[in-house]
Amino acid sequence: MAYCIRAWDETKSTPLDAFGNVPLLKTTGVAIVLATLLEEVQRVEDAYTVYEDAFMHMVSKKGGSANAGPKDPPDAESDLGKRFMSQLGEDEKLRVAAISYKLGELAFVLQKTAKEEEKWLVWSVMTSMIATANVTAGKSVDSDEVIRLPLLSEPHGPAAPFEALGSFYARHGEVK
Repeated sequence: MAYCIRAWDETKSTPLDAFGNVPLLKTTGVAIVLATLLEEVQRVEDAYTVYEDAFMHMVSKKGGSANAGPKDPPDAESDLGKRFMSQLGEDEKLRVAAISYKLGELAFVLQKTAKEEEKWLVWSVMTSMIATANVTAGKSVDSDEVIRLPLLSEPHGPAAPFEALGSFYARHGEVK
C-alpha cells in the first residue's frame, strides 16, 4: 500500500507531458488503483479522499483553477465546471463520470451530507450524458495506448449514474 501512496504522490507532482498521450487517464488510473486498495482494506474515508483528489487533479489540469482546493470541487453548472467539461476528451469524460459516480456512492456509504452526495451524482450523470452522446455520434475515444481500467460503475452498466441520482432524489422526496 505504501508504494501505491508514494506512486500517487509522485504522479501528482510529475509534469503531465511526462505521461505521453492522454496523461490524465494515466495519472488518475494510479489514484483509482490506490483508492480501490484502500476500499478493500476498509479504509473507505481514505479511498473517498483519493477519489476526490483524483477529480480535483483533473480539474486543476484541465479547468485551470488555482482557487479550487482538494475539498472545493466546482459545481457542474458553474463557469469552472463548464470550462473543465469543454476541455475534456471523450475518455476523460468517461473517467470523470466514473470517479464522480464512485464519490457519490461513497458519500452515501460514509453518510456525507445530501448536498455532497448530490453534487457527485450530478457530475456523474452530466459527464455520462455528454460522453455517451459523443460516442454515439461516432466520435472516437482518445487513445488506444491507454490501459483501460474498468468503469467503476461497470457491474450496473452505463445506467448506474442515472439510477443512483434517481434513488438519491427518491430518498429525499424529490420525485416529480
